[in-house]
Amino acid sequence: AAAIFSGCSERPAKPSNYVQENSTNQNCYSYAFGLPYSANPGDYSITNSNSDYMYKTKSVYTPAEITTFIERDMDALNKPVRVVDSLKDKLDNEYIVAMKTSTIVIPSIGVADYHFAVQLSDGSWADKPGQMPSRWNALDGTAIAWDLSNVKNYYNTETVFFAVGR
Repeated sequence: AAAIFSGCSERPAKPSNYVQENSTNQNCYSYAFGLPYSANPGDYSITNSNSDYMYKTKSVYTPAEITTFIERDMDALNKPVRVVDSLKDKLDNEYIVAMKTSTIVIPSIGVADYHFAVQLSDGSWADKPGQMPSRWNALDGTAIAWDLSNVKNYYNTETVFFAVGR
């Protein structure tokens, strides 16, 4: 027999490992990787000369370039992270972070944005759009593109998946 729904079905419960983060001192990068403060990839490992600071010389970065900044940060923080081809490649002591960037410069800030989402225990995703509160189940980390507010398919590059040590 087919299931009958009244339209009053409860929304699924949030996974126990979802972290509600309302602080403006966190952004998508710090939220997904469990870092102490809002930052751009590379900020935790900037050299004294700052010649390699993200957005200093370029306004659009490829996923590979951002991945290099992330790997350098995680190395500086002694936080285990590795790029994986599939969500199934994570180990028991790891969780998955998905990252996309855009090829479209936002006129008001003069750069193309990036975004991160973290996979939760039930397979759903959580993210934190900039200084806005974190959210659960608002995007699919495996989708071809992600939206930026009302800009459809803004995050339009391939996805890089990171297995992050707990």
